This record gives sequence, structure tokens and C-alpha cells, in this order.
Amino acid sequence: MARTAAAITRLDEAELVLQTALVYQDSKFRVNESTIAGGNSDNDEKILLIPGAYYVRPLGERLRLGVSVNVPSGIGHDYGKKWSGRYLSEESDLAFVAASTVLAYRFTDQVSLGAGPYLMYTDSRSKARVNNLLPDASDGAVRLEEDGVAVGYML
Repeated sequence: MARTAAAITRLDEAELVLQTALVYQDSKFRVNESTIAGGNSDNDEKILLIPGAYYVRPLGERLRLGVSVNVPSGIGHDYGKKWSGRYLSEESDLAFVAASTVLAYRFTDQVSLGAGPYLMYTDSRSKARVNNLLPDASDGAVRLEEDGVAVGYML
């Protein structure tokens, strides 16, 4: 909705759009040479459904209210615990969820203005193995989790 905030003034009645994107992810990392045993990563195959919802409601002849909730971006991989790059990354996920509201007013048939706030939430998780220097000890592990919220506006 951020790119077309003012365009919602062209809608004459309430509209609801629900969508989902079907995503197939197939990740493979091949190791040609490494100083660390383990070889290639596990194949990471996923099927994802990515949702979105958009709603516009007239508030009179020239004024419109729009609301959207969607997932504009995200990525993730599970490489496995034994591959050669496990000390760099074993697993990672990053996701964004966005919500926005806009009020738009049509001044003339050629000029409309829309403005409103948006909220974005992000969640990130990374895992890696830690090489233990003791000969008979197994690898350690590190896990990082971060999340955050950002508030902005569109015009």
C-alpha cells in the first residue's frame, strides 16, 4: 500500500484482498575444499505460504481509509550440524511483518493525497557451532536472537 496510498481514492466501494504467495525454496551448498571436516551442507527444501491482507473503505465521496498487513520479506536456511561451514552458520532465519494504515483524499480527478503510519516488526535467529579445542570434547553452540519494531510514515 505504501506505493499506491493515494490511488485508493479511485475505489468506489469497500474492497478486501487476501493473498498468499507460494514459495518453494531449495538451498544447497557444495564444499570443494575445506580445512574443516564435514563436507556439503544438508539440502534445505521448504514450501512456504506468505500471506497478505489489504482493505479499503470509503468514508464519504472523496475520503478513503486503507489498512494492510503483509510479509514483505524473509529468508532462512538450515545447513545442518556437521557441514564444513558449521562454525560460520548452522541455521538462520530472518522475517519481516508490516502493517500500515492510510487516509487518502481525492482533491480532483487528477490529484489525490494519501498519508499514514506504518509499523514493521522483524525477527532474526542465527545458530552456529563453536569449535572446541579439547580433542575429545564435542562442539559447542551459539544462538543469537534479535527482534525489533520500527514505526514510520508514508505520504
